[in-house]
Amino acid sequence: MQSMWENTVIDLGDVSPNSTHEVEFKYKGDNTISKCVAGCGCTVPLITETGLTVKYSTGAIPKYLVKTTTLQKKSDITVTFKDNSVNILTIKCNLK
Repeated sequence: MQSMWENTVIDLGDVSPNSTHEVEFKYKGDNTISKCVAGCGCTVPLITETGLTVKYSTGAIPKYLVKTTTLQKKSDITVTFKDNSVNILTIKCNLK
């Protein structure tokens, strides 16, 4: 089945710790989104007329990983439609 999303993964690339980013997942399908649930508290999705707008907060690099040059992070959003089908959308980044 072909995805009806313009993108199912948004890669923010290299970002700073404790930064907030707003991204948009554009939906091109006919099915109606009934709800969306983020996998963690750092991600806040909002259903819009064109898909989802998501505020994603990167948080800090944990102290035990501070010496790591790059910390890869990702957050998933579960989108449920009125027909009970489900899509998973992902935001990912590298904390530097």
